[in-house]
Amino acid sequence: MSCPWSDNRETRSAEKSEKYAPLRLKLERQFPSYEVKQFNIIMDVLDGYSKELERTMNALTGSRSIEVLLKIQKANLSSTLNIVRHFKVPVLSVAVMNDKTIEH
Repeated sequence: MSCPWSDNRETRSAEKSEKYAPLRLKLERQFPSYEVKQFNIIMDVLDGYSKELERTMNALTGSRSIEVLLKIQKANLSSTLNIVRHFKVPVLSVAVMNDKTIEH
């Protein structure tokens, strides 16, 4: 799974396909009677996704595809929130009123 900016989803998909090509080839050789397919699950940083991902999820999960996509979005948001909480730095707020600095 990948979370790129919304304007480079296709680039990340191509990178994933290239990255996992040796694994696909190995599986095809190891299990010649099986059909090996790769599904790249890519949501952008704003949790957007392409129509192609909707079709992919429908092929993988059937009628539960929207439910699964919503759970993936929730997991992405939770993960992002945990990262933000971990790196949260206290910020000193300063206001200037009538040429006097007030810290809070």
